[in-house]
Amino acid sequence: MRKIGFLFVFIFIILLVGCEKKNNNDFNDEEIIEGDISMDLYVDGIKLDVSWENNRSVIELSNIGDITINMQRYGGFEVVGPIGQKIYSNDTNITTTPGDIMLYQSRQIVLFFGTNSYSYTRLGHINLNEEELNNILNKESVLVEIK
Repeated sequence: MRKIGFLFVFIFIILLVGCEKKNNNDFNDEEIIEGDISMDLYVDGIKLDVSWENNRSVIELSNIGDITINMQRYGGFEVVGPIGQKIYSNDTNITTTPGDIMLYQSRQIVLFFGTNSYSYTRLGHINLNEEELNNILNKESVLVEIK
């Protein structure tokens, strides 16, 4: 009888330890994150007006601190560069529009001055028209700062 009681208590403890309580700081990409994202985007020293997405990838990006990226033109419609570490991504097939800011393969930021269809995680949008974006981004390289 004692062995059965001991076995019951042992199994109960194992089950109790195996159950994980969800931390209030955990969230998934579908949940809306409270608060505004406070980051500024500069291209070659020019501060651009950006509407940041409210998702886990942007939260992780904002927690990195100041980032400086030497971005290169690619494909005639974007500039791309590494952020220096991997952050959460939730890639989906997207057709971009000029001004879109995307995360590529969890490690690179892409700024679009044209369109493309590929698998990205949306980070935000630069609030400029296509001509203004083309003048600022359509260069061999640009220096991008996120502060």
